[in-house]
Amino acid sequence: MVRDLGMATLVMTKGEPRGTTMSEGWAVLKLSTRPMGGPSRLVHLNRMASLVTWALQARRLRPSIISGHDLLGLLIAWMSTWFVSKNRRPLLVYDSHEFTIALASRRTRWLVRRLESFLMRRCVFSIMVNDGIAERVQQIHSLAEKPVVVRNIPSLWVVDEQKCAQRRADFCRELGLPLDVFLVMYHGVVVPNRGVEVSIRALVGRESVALVVMGDGDPEYLRRLRRLTDELGVGDRVLFHDAVPLEVLGEYAGAADAGMVIVRADTESNYLMLPNKFFENVQSLTPVIASDFPEIGSLVRKYDIGLLVDPDDVSQVGEAIDRLRSDPALRSRLRKNLDIAKAELCWEKEKAGLEIAYSRILREFRD
Repeated sequence: MVRDLGMATLVMTKGEPRGTTMSEGWAVLKLSTRPMGGPSRLVHLNRMASLVTWALQARRLRPSIISGHDLLGLLIAWMSTWFVSKNRRPLLVYDSHEFTIALASRRTRWLVRRLESFLMRRCVFSIMVNDGIAERVQQIHSLAEKPVVVRNIPSLWVVDEQKCAQRRADFCRELGLPLDVFLVMYHGVVVPNRGVEVSIRALVGRESVALVVMGDGDPEYLRRLRRLTDELGVGDRVLFHDAVPLEVLGEYAGAADAGMVIVRADTESNYLMLPNKFFENVQSLTPVIASDFPEIGSLVRKYDIGLLVDPDDVSQVGEAIDRLRSDPALRSRLRKNLDIAKAELCWEKEKAGLEIAYSRILREFRD
């Protein structure tokens, strides 16, 4: 998007320092997070040194605009402006991918809150991933303007139905189940509180339903999940599958009858979630069973593309599966609505708000 506005862009990220290289059409400069090297006991010293070395490198580049990704990136961006005259100082943009304050521990929340408030007031604009988080951040920091909302939405996908059918056949063959089994899928990082355990428990007593858990996770947690499937007697209807590249995710997600997006509200950040997997299911034309939370719930209701549940209530999750499985007319209606939602909930539409925000500051900068 920024290149469409005539901006040359360089991405600074962590990695083995090799100078500026090209990656997927982007200029990338990798910097070490351990500039002092040494043993693990120097980890805190390395972190402090990294802030300084990264800020100095950013200053040497003499950019016109720095977009700080999340709070640490913004801190580095601001540090790079120290002792730089006002007329040469780059404009700062805060691109927050999370509800940062809600994710902080109780011990550090006061510091995160003060730091975020201080830094946001030095930005020309800030970006949040949904309206709920933007409104909360505006309220917490008493901001005059609501941050720009840019949701993390993929580009419009073209999904091959034949490939989806082949993936479905592969899943069923691995499970040893017929093709007409009702297939639900969780895809994403496999960690606690994402609804995987509830999805497994919802299989009990539903012999015509199977679950695909697709994603990488901590080996110990994956072992715990496998033990749970054995204890509940549903191990023959749960398939654990490695994560797949984003480029082919649509044909895997599109092989399922329902996508499970039932994150628990263990933090305010999760309560206000609007995760990638929701939009990826939309782009795959897969109806969702989702947590009845403000952000995701409003979109499910607006477009009528799935069913909403209490993510902690196994019976509700099971009933939603039953309803989708037993009602062909419902599935047909949701599928038609997904066609509409897919055309609207894509990056080609979503980027407009970001283009407007950057165009405004570019006009001011060039004037």
